[in-house]
Amino acid sequence: MIIKTIVGVALLVMPLAAQEQGRSSACTVHYENHNQIDYGPLVVQDVKGTITDPQQVAVPKVCAGIFTEKDHRLIATTESDADGRFSLQSVPPGRYRLVVKADPLCAANVPLQVVKSQKKKQVLRVHMKPRGLDSCSYADVGTETTASRSKSSQIETNTVDPKSGRAGGAHFER
Repeated sequence: MIIKTIVGVALLVMPLAAQEQGRSSACTVHYENHNQIDYGPLVVQDVKGTITDPQQVAVPKVCAGIFTEKDHRLIATTESDADGRFSLQSVPPGRYRLVVKADPLCAANVPLQVVKSQKKKQVLRVHMKPRGLDSCSYADVGTETTASRSKSSQIETNTVDPKSGRAGGAHFER
């Protein structure tokens, strides 16, 4: 009971602490869910990744917010940088929803399981798509590896089909 109370208080105070420490941005995002079938959750240690448009071009200045799974309470927000990268720091382990909104594209609502540690650190790749009758924006995970010579990053992805929820070699029309 005491642990539940401490966790509850921490989740209430976390948005304020994130804003004080500069981890929450001025952008605003509201909870939206246009998923016809939920997939995942995607398992990550750190809530970070990239946001791309239908042509796989990085999308800057996109608002991303993390919400509690149970009551959809906003925990923190951030905005993607010029390369479409985003990061939400110090998210404690638990179940969440990452909501990414880039008008006029369909909002992505990504179920997440944040864990304390992972053998291979996973990064999120949010794929923004136009709203369709049976499709919307989605995310998958990849393993980030950094090449020491070129200082560039490569991301290998494992996709999850947002319609069926199946992981693996799913291919999506872009």
